Amino acid sequence: MTDRFVYLSALRRDLVAFIDELIQMLPNDKQLIIMREFAKIVIIADVADYIVQNIVPLEPKVVARDDKYFLTNAIMFEKLQDRESQVNHFKTLWETNADDENKEVIWQWLEHFIQIAKKYRASLGQ
Repeated sequence: MTDRFVYLSALRRDLVAFIDELIQMLPNDKQLIIMREFAKIVIIADVADYIVQNIVPLEPKVVARDDKYFLTNAIMFEKLQDRESQVNHFKTLWETNADDENKEVIWQWLEHFIQIAKKYRASLGQ
């Protein structure tokens, strides 16, 4: 198995694990259950490419824990048709349901996904 497929497999596995953790934090959020099922079937190379192009450049904001950026911009959801409501949904989740410990867990997951995406990009020779 090539490195590329190892990173893609890790990304899918960890994306599902991340969503599972979000479901534990927010058990009443039905959209997370839908997201989890979607994460199992999505073309994971597309997710990796999206992270490489859109999230990796934001690594300094993630490392600095700059949540203001993510609360006011659609970068996490820009491919979705109804991205404004998704941004508002994410903002509501972040502001009302995530305590500092949960926020830190989310930041650590984002850092982890950035690292996987960077390794994936390197495996493609980019």
